[in-house]
Amino acid sequence: MLNILQLTYSNKNRRRSLLFLILSIVMLINISKANADVITLTLPSFKDGSHIYYYNLLINALKSAGHTPIISLSEEMPQNRVIHELKRDRISLYWLLKTQQRDQAFTPINVGLTNGLIGQRILLIPPDKQSEFNGVKSLSDFRALQKTGGFGSNWYDIKVWRANRLKYQVVPGDWHKIYNMLVHDNRDIDYFSRGVIEISAEAKLHPELQIEKTLLLIYERDFVFYISGATQKYEQILFQALSQAKNNNLIVEMQRDHWQKDFRQLQLDSRTIIRLEQPE
Repeated sequence: MLNILQLTYSNKNRRRSLLFLILSIVMLINISKANADVITLTLPSFKDGSHIYYYNLLINALKSAGHTPIISLSEEMPQNRVIHELKRDRISLYWLLKTQQRDQAFTPINVGLTNGLIGQRILLIPPDKQSEFNGVKSLSDFRALQKTGGFGSNWYDIKVWRANRLKYQVVPGDWHKIYNMLVHDNRDIDYFSRGVIEISAEAKLHPELQIEKTLLLIYERDFVFYISGATQKYEQILFQALSQAKNNNLIVEMQRDHWQKDFRQLQLDSRTIIRLEQPE
């Protein structure tokens, strides 16, 4: 009789334990669903495809964090208009080099998007000018060339070039004009400094220019997403999703998938590194 009672009691405990386990799983599923959000965003698009990495990064980071991203792309527009549309909530977020001025104008999601690759710069130059750069082995050598770089208005690069006593010219309005200024070689601009993640695609769009072969200029800075006022409701979700993407190496994997071929062609390991002073 005792054995039968013990068996009955044991079966009841098993059933209770199983019921408790099932209820716990249901609660976890419900909590997960409650924490998962549908994230609706609008990103800018560009004809050189420079938006594709950031578009895919957002989708993968949000999905990995358990959210459902719905991301649309805007029409093609210049950068100054993108920033204007960001202020008007017509663009949800935009990747820009992190600066104090931008931190005051917009809300940053403080997770670096390129692991500092945007601060590794290569020069786009007029054809047949390569020989003028071949002898450069240091910042002093580069400065002694007395070459002038072209930049768009309010770019952080202006502060970097000024801090390093390098010549530069600011081109107001649409910075894409710099390409034509280089091509015509008569507008007092000798080169255009571009990130290693930008220059290959841009060189394909401007075959009349060439990528300088020997130098790699570096300053420590990265792109972050700056979000519009309406997108601030997603601020913590975006920060957590992108932080997770950084910590689990998703960002590194996506960089490799997206730019590995470009990095091989640029021969980064064989270039002379020139480290630039970095102002605040």
